[in-house]
Amino acid sequence: LCVRSSTSFVILYIFLACCRVSRTLPQHQRAPALGLGLVMMVSSYGLLGAISHMPVALVVITVYTYPIIVACVGWLSGQEPFRPYFAFALVVAFLGLMLALDLNGTKSNLLGLGLALMASVGVAVLLIGNERIHRGQDSRAFTLHMQGTAMIGFCAVAIMSGNFLLPVTLSGWIGFLGAPLCYAFASVFL
Repeated sequence: LCVRSSTSFVILYIFLACCRVSRTLPQHQRAPALGLGLVMMVSSYGLLGAISHMPVALVVITVYTYPIIVACVGWLSGQEPFRPYFAFALVVAFLGLMLALDLNGTKSNLLGLGLALMASVGVAVLLIGNERIHRGQDSRAFTLHMQGTAMIGFCAVAIMSGNFLLPVTLSGWIGFLGAPLCYAFASVFL
Protein backbone atom coordinates (compact mmCIF):
# COMPACT_ATOMS: atom_id res chain seq x y z
CA LEU A 1 0.00 0.00 0.00
CA CYS A 2 2.92 2.33 0.74
CA VAL A 3 4.51 1.67 -2.65
CA ARG A 4 1.18 1.77 -4.49
CA SER A 5 0.10 5.14 -3.08
CA SER A 6 3.60 6.63 -3.45
CA THR A 7 3.90 5.50 -7.07
CA SER A 8 0.45 6.80 -7.86
CA PHE A 9 1.15 10.15 -6.21
CA VAL A 10 4.47 10.66 -8.03
CA ILE A 11 3.14 9.62 -11.45
CA LEU A 12 -0.01 11.73 -11.08
CA TYR A 13 2.07 14.72 -9.93
CA ILE A 14 4.42 14.42 -12.92
CA PHE A 15 1.50 13.90 -15.31
CA LEU A 16 -0.30 17.01 -14.04
CA ALA A 17 2.91 19.06 -14.17
CA CYS A 18 3.59 17.96 -17.77
CA CYS A 19 0.00 18.81 -18.75
CA ARG A 20 0.27 22.15 -16.92
CA VAL A 21 -2.72 21.30 -14.74
CA SER A 22 -2.85 23.02 -11.37
CA ARG A 23 -1.91 20.75 -8.52
CA THR A 24 -3.23 23.08 -5.81
CA LEU A 25 -6.69 23.32 -4.34
CA PRO A 26 -8.44 26.21 -2.63
CA GLN A 27 -8.51 25.83 1.17
CA HIS A 28 -12.24 25.00 1.27
CA GLN A 29 -11.59 22.02 -1.01
CA ARG A 30 -8.17 20.97 0.30
CA ALA A 31 -9.25 19.80 3.76
CA PRO A 32 -12.09 17.56 2.46
CA ALA A 33 -9.77 16.10 -0.20
CA LEU A 34 -7.15 15.29 2.45
CA GLY A 35 -9.89 13.76 4.61
CA LEU A 36 -10.99 11.58 1.72
CA GLY A 37 -7.36 10.44 1.52
CA LEU A 38 -7.82 8.96 4.99
CA VAL A 39 -10.97 7.22 3.76
CA MET A 40 -8.91 5.91 0.82
CA MET A 41 -6.37 4.51 3.30
CA VAL A 42 -9.03 2.74 5.35
CA SER A 43 -10.70 1.34 2.24
CA SER A 44 -7.41 0.10 0.75
CA TYR A 45 -6.43 -1.53 4.03
CA GLY A 46 -9.87 -3.15 4.26
CA LEU A 47 -9.56 -4.66 0.80
CA LEU A 48 -6.08 -6.09 1.22
CA GLY A 49 -6.68 -7.05 4.85
CA ALA A 50 -9.79 -9.01 3.90
CA ILE A 51 -7.80 -11.03 1.37
CA SER A 52 -5.67 -12.44 4.17
CA HIS A 53 -8.80 -13.78 5.91
CA MET A 54 -11.10 -14.92 3.08
CA PRO A 55 -10.90 -16.24 -0.48
CA VAL A 56 -10.33 -13.47 -3.02
CA ALA A 57 -13.61 -14.19 -4.85
CA LEU A 58 -15.61 -13.63 -1.67
CA VAL A 59 -13.69 -10.44 -0.90
CA VAL A 60 -14.31 -9.11 -4.42
CA ILE A 61 -18.04 -9.83 -4.34
CA THR A 62 -18.32 -8.15 -0.94
CA VAL A 63 -16.35 -5.06 -1.98
CA TYR A 64 -18.38 -4.77 -5.16
CA THR A 65 -21.48 -4.03 -3.14
CA TYR A 66 -20.36 -0.38 -3.30
CA PRO A 67 -22.47 0.47 -6.40
CA ILE A 68 -25.53 -0.64 -4.48
CA ILE A 69 -24.50 1.57 -1.53
CA VAL A 70 -23.90 4.55 -3.82
CA ALA A 71 -27.27 4.04 -5.53
CA CYS A 72 -29.12 3.74 -2.22
CA VAL A 73 -27.47 6.91 -0.87
CA GLY A 74 -28.45 8.73 -4.06
CA TRP A 75 -32.03 7.52 -3.82
CA LEU A 76 -32.41 8.18 -0.09
CA SER A 77 -30.84 11.65 -0.30
CA GLY A 78 -33.02 12.65 -3.24
CA GLN A 79 -29.98 13.26 -5.46
CA GLU A 80 -31.10 10.55 -7.86
CA PRO A 81 -34.64 9.45 -8.66
CA PHE A 82 -35.41 5.82 -7.97
CA ARG A 83 -35.63 4.00 -11.28
CA PRO A 84 -36.78 0.38 -11.06
CA TYR A 85 -34.86 -0.64 -14.21
CA PHE A 86 -31.63 0.74 -12.68
CA ALA A 87 -32.26 -1.15 -9.43
CA PHE A 88 -32.92 -4.29 -11.48
CA ALA A 89 -29.69 -3.72 -13.45
CA LEU A 90 -27.70 -3.43 -10.19
CA VAL A 91 -29.11 -6.71 -8.91
CA VAL A 92 -28.48 -8.51 -12.23
CA ALA A 93 -24.92 -7.17 -12.41
CA PHE A 94 -24.25 -8.28 -8.85
CA LEU A 95 -25.67 -11.75 -9.54
CA GLY A 96 -23.55 -11.95 -12.70
CA LEU A 97 -20.47 -11.12 -10.68
CA MET A 98 -21.37 -13.85 -8.19
CA LEU A 99 -21.69 -16.38 -11.02
CA ALA A 100 -18.44 -15.27 -12.65
CA LEU A 101 -16.53 -15.56 -9.38
CA ASP A 102 -17.90 -19.04 -8.62
CA LEU A 103 -18.47 -18.69 -4.89
CA ASN A 104 -19.43 -22.35 -4.38
CA GLY A 105 -17.70 -23.76 -1.35
CA THR A 106 -16.11 -20.50 -0.21
CA LYS A 107 -16.29 -19.78 3.49
CA SER A 108 -16.48 -16.35 4.99
CA ASN A 109 -14.68 -15.15 8.05
CA LEU A 110 -16.20 -12.47 10.30
CA LEU A 111 -13.04 -10.34 10.39
CA GLY A 112 -12.51 -10.72 6.64
CA LEU A 113 -16.14 -9.87 5.95
CA GLY A 114 -15.90 -6.80 8.16
CA LEU A 115 -12.75 -5.61 6.40
CA ALA A 116 -14.30 -6.18 2.97
CA LEU A 117 -17.45 -4.27 3.96
CA MET A 118 -15.23 -1.50 5.33
CA ALA A 119 -13.56 -1.34 1.91
CA SER A 120 -16.93 -1.28 0.14
CA VAL A 121 -18.29 1.54 2.30
CA GLY A 122 -14.98 3.38 1.87
CA VAL A 123 -15.19 3.21 -1.93
CA ALA A 124 -18.80 4.43 -1.78
CA VAL A 125 -17.78 7.35 0.47
CA LEU A 126 -14.91 8.17 -1.88
CA LEU A 127 -17.15 8.25 -4.93
CA ILE A 128 -19.90 10.26 -3.26
CA GLY A 129 -17.55 12.62 -1.41
CA ASN A 130 -15.25 13.25 -4.36
CA GLU A 131 -18.19 14.14 -6.60
CA ARG A 132 -19.62 16.54 -4.03
CA ILE A 133 -16.29 18.27 -3.43
CA HIS A 134 -15.22 18.91 -7.01
CA ARG A 135 -18.68 19.29 -8.56
CA GLY A 136 -17.78 18.72 -12.19
CA GLN A 137 -14.29 20.26 -12.06
CA ASP A 138 -11.18 18.35 -13.08
CA SER A 139 -10.87 15.78 -10.30
CA ARG A 140 -7.18 15.00 -10.77
CA ALA A 141 -5.97 17.65 -8.28
CA PHE A 142 -8.38 16.19 -5.72
CA THR A 143 -7.07 12.72 -6.43
CA LEU A 144 -3.50 14.00 -6.03
CA HIS A 145 -4.30 15.35 -2.57
CA MET A 146 -6.05 12.12 -1.59
CA GLN A 147 -3.08 10.07 -2.84
CA GLY A 148 -0.71 12.37 -0.95
CA THR A 149 -2.58 11.72 2.30
CA ALA A 150 -2.55 7.97 1.64
CA MET A 151 1.15 8.04 0.71
CA ILE A 152 2.14 9.87 3.91
CA GLY A 153 -0.10 7.67 6.04
CA PHE A 154 1.03 4.35 4.59
CA CYS A 155 4.70 5.36 4.64
CA ALA A 156 4.34 6.39 8.30
CA VAL A 157 2.73 3.04 9.11
CA ALA A 158 5.50 1.18 7.24
CA ILE A 159 8.21 3.09 9.11
CA MET A 160 6.54 2.69 12.51
CA SER A 161 5.89 -1.01 12.02
CA GLY A 162 9.46 -1.63 10.91
CA ASN A 163 8.10 -4.47 8.81
CA PHE A 164 8.57 -3.61 5.14
CA LEU A 165 9.14 -6.88 3.31
CA LEU A 166 10.26 -6.99 -0.31
CA PRO A 167 9.45 -9.81 -2.75
CA VAL A 168 11.93 -12.64 -3.18
CA THR A 169 10.69 -14.18 -6.45
CA LEU A 170 10.45 -12.86 -9.99
CA SER A 171 6.65 -13.13 -9.99
CA GLY A 172 6.61 -11.31 -6.65
CA TRP A 173 8.64 -8.45 -8.12
CA ILE A 174 6.41 -8.30 -11.20
CA GLY A 175 3.36 -7.94 -8.97
CA PHE A 176 5.14 -5.56 -6.59
CA LEU A 177 6.07 -3.22 -9.44
CA GLY A 178 3.17 -3.89 -11.81
CA ALA A 179 0.30 -3.34 -9.35
CA PRO A 180 1.39 0.20 -8.38
CA LEU A 181 1.92 1.14 -12.03
CA CYS A 182 -1.54 -0.14 -13.01
CA TYR A 183 -3.06 1.62 -10.01
CA ALA A 184 -1.31 4.87 -10.96
CA PHE A 185 -2.56 4.56 -14.52
CA ALA A 186 -6.11 4.07 -13.25
CA SER A 187 -5.80 7.04 -10.88
CA VAL A 188 -4.62 9.35 -13.65
CA PHE A 189 -7.38 8.42 -16.05
CA LEU A 190 -10.31 7.73 -13.69
